[in-house]
Amino acid sequence: MFISEDKQHCLLLAISLLIFILLATGSTGLSQTPDSPTIIPTVI
Repeated sequence: MFISEDKQHCLLLAISLLIFILLATGSTGLSQTPDSPTIIPTVI
């Protein structure tokens, strides 16, 4: 399906914001692992 660039940009923004929140809340519980960004692809 085709997604308009406006919606795609909005979706990308929402996903990155969600990831940021997940990392912010998860880093406190995961004892601040420096390689936490490697978890992102599995979440998406």
